Amino acid sequence: MQDWTGDNNIKQSVTASISPIVVSVPHAGRHYPSLLQAQSRLTVEQLCLLEDRHVDALTGSLISMEHQVLVATTARAWIDLNRAPHEIESDMIARTDPGFDDMRTSAVRCDQAKINAGLGLVPSRVPRIGAIYRHKLGLDDIKQRILSIHTPWHEAIEHAMAAAWRVHGFAVLLDLHSMPTIPRGQTGHGLRAVIGDRHGQSCDIALAGRAASMLRREGLRTDLNRPYAGAYTLMRHGQPERNLHALQVEFDRSLYLNDMGNPIAARVEVLSGILARLCAELAETGRMISQMQAAE
Repeated sequence: MQDWTGDNNIKQSVTASISPIVVSVPHAGRHYPSLLQAQSRLTVEQLCLLEDRHVDALTGSLISMEHQVLVATTARAWIDLNRAPHEIESDMIARTDPGFDDMRTSAVRCDQAKINAGLGLVPSRVPRIGAIYRHKLGLDDIKQRILSIHTPWHEAIEHAMAAAWRVHGFAVLLDLHSMPTIPRGQTGHGLRAVIGDRHGQSCDIALAGRAASMLRREGLRTDLNRPYAGAYTLMRHGQPERNLHALQVEFDRSLYLNDMGNPIAARVEVLSGILARLCAELAETGRMISQMQAAE
């Protein structure tokens, strides 16, 4: 039995005690606002290709272990919670918008590869499908999406990590994603899992290393930061100098989905068990790091 609380945009697990592990699932939301459907030239079936499809199905066992779990319920096509508020593609906004010049100046600090691919704060394209919107968007529209969904999401992560830190003296955020099978010839071909830590910036090096080693022991070919090193969530919440650690895990979707994109119960159960053991490994390693720092 899973117990959840939250509003229309966030589901948060209800646990009797506070674990040092916080699991966030930003890209599995399946609610498509009516305004998005009106603005979009694509169907919901096409928009859902942006999802980390059903990766939230892997979190069930984590709740019984009393880990803190947060799941975003609104679709990534509406707003990407793993992007900074300023990562807005300038071509999406009318040049006559009063805030256009300031927005374009801020956009210089963005990951241009993601922006050029149409995968900014508000995605403008679905890969291999095409442009999402029929017309330009207004900055007021985007600001409302930030205030109603993006800001509360990251505040919820901060509150969960702070609660864990108060109890345990450390907290570990695991940002859970899924990835398409990486084609032959591309970086990472053959990988079944990727651990990201922003190249050592978002968590203690021992945490990322132990996580990758553990997944390899489970039989999953795993690499560190290649080709996914993590994005805004790790940059914002990872403060290893304060014992607030953040890392990302990507699982190949073929590990738990069929060719139609639907979960296979037996595979979900297996991968859920691996994820649960990964969280236990992170808790043990985080505790060891905290104790070593306290002894210095």
